[in-house]
Amino acid sequence: MTPVGVDLSLTGTGISTEERCRTVGTLARMSMGYRLTFIIEAIEEEIAVIDEPYIFVEDLLFFVKKGGPMGMVHGALHYWAFQVGVPIFPIAGSALKKFATGKGNATKPDMRMSLYRRADIDLRDDNQVDAWWLRALGYHIMGQPIVELPKEHLAGLDKLKIQFLEAASA
Repeated sequence: MTPVGVDLSLTGTGISTEERCRTVGTLARMSMGYRLTFIIEAIEEEIAVIDEPYIFVEDLLFFVKKGGPMGMVHGALHYWAFQVGVPIFPIAGSALKKFATGKGNATKPDMRMSLYRRADIDLRDDNQVDAWWLRALGYHIMGQPIVELPKEHLAGLDKLKIQFLEAASA
């Protein structure tokens, strides 16, 4: 299995694979159907060359306050992934931030600075930063860390590993 980080958004979806990080943008004036299709096709394009992709995505619960549109993006991804047999593992936003920075309430600049400090990678797009950390978290819970992190960053990962193993074997 190969982790792929996907930071879903209607305006800028970040996608992180072994090959690259990219952002897929759509415009508010586009129809919702077109926007969803464009985002899913971009994800499909990125993972087409990956053997056994496994998508790690920030859980929808983080976005509940934003209402229906984010639910539509998540629903479109889950529907497509189910149709093509690509598993998805949702990660709570606070768990992702804790992993990346050691703080569950980290800001976007904190996430970016931690990426620079820990991996010597300077991504200027927050969507790509989050997607990179989602992929790194995926590798970590699969037992193949791609970045070295202090103990406080790893608190709570044992629970995620158990959930992942249960999901992967289902």
